[in-house]
Amino acid sequence: MTRFNLWCFAVGLMLWSCTQVPGSGDKNRSISDPDSLAFDTLVVDSMFAGSAFTLDMVQFAKKVVNLPYTTDMTNERQRLDIIYPEETIGPYKVIVVLHGGGWMTGDKQSEAIAPIFEVINQGYAVVSVNYRLSGEARWPAPIYDVKTAIRFLRENADTYRLDAEKIVVWGVDAGGHLALMLAATNNQIDYEDLSMGSSEASSNVDGVIAWYAPTELLALPAAVIPMANRLMGFSVQKSPDRAKLASPLEMATADFPPMLLVHGTADSIVPYQQALDLVHKVNLLTGDLRAELTTYEDGIHGDPLIRSSVNVLNNLDFADNIYYKEKNPYRTSVVKDIKVVFNLNDEDDNTSDFEIE
Repeated sequence: MTRFNLWCFAVGLMLWSCTQVPGSGDKNRSISDPDSLAFDTLVVDSMFAGSAFTLDMVQFAKKVVNLPYTTDMTNERQRLDIIYPEETIGPYKVIVVLHGGGWMTGDKQSEAIAPIFEVINQGYAVVSVNYRLSGEARWPAPIYDVKTAIRFLRENADTYRLDAEKIVVWGVDAGGHLALMLAATNNQIDYEDLSMGSSEASSNVDGVIAWYAPTELLALPAAVIPMANRLMGFSVQKSPDRAKLASPLEMATADFPPMLLVHGTADSIVPYQQALDLVHKVNLLTGDLRAELTTYEDGIHGDPLIRSSVNVLNNLDFADNIYYKEKNPYRTSVVKDIKVVFNLNDEDDNTSDFEIE
């Protein structure tokens, strides 16, 4: 079967999934009320249907995968992958990647984040993190997870040959929201669950790159509000004060670390205005140009130009400036394709091909 045929099959499968609405036979469940937690099943299936393509993990010679990052793992999603550069010697500087998917789907090996893995060829180790989804746990579970993952990396940096003194987080869509919440809540103990492990380590992040990320839950379009409702476990419009506690725009302070937002002006899922508002507020609070915005005119949510290698390398300049006083010695203009494979098994590769010395 050719890749084109596989692609057609995957698209057909996703379109079929859009018609499968759990609970649609229940007369008490509405799919027309934006405040209904049942409504988001249809919305997310149609907007964020998971791709049947995943990262081809075989292409990465040096990796540790499916590593639990909590001391008492309560959910199988509380795992991370570490992918190392092949041609450099550690300890490796780290880019933490958070996948998207409307907070209710997605994976650390998702095809949607594949372009970011190009940074492996530029001297960085990629740490791709799974977190609990909204169908499994409500807020603040996902922020507890990603903060625990950051603490785990710092506590175990020597074991996994990482330089975790500084950490930049790169998030996409819902993962971008979590990355921005990490930044907005540096040093805020109320957003930590230290009982999950690595309690002596810091979860602070030193920079954030976020692609088309929600920054204000209350300002999302009506069709997307149900995703925020499912994340929070309540109607964000009926409980705005509680919703603000999960909105980077509302939580931003003068301690916000450097931030790069990348957004398209024609994004109908997360309006471009959300990026403008956060950049303006952070720069106003910090008194400098700590927040940057890369704009793609007429760009849509998940725009191919944003996912292009050209944009990835441009965004990496931002990370280089945080990690290096001088030029990143491992930067190269040679771009290697990141391979993806067709996979309906939804099973991770449980092997590690890199022995930690």
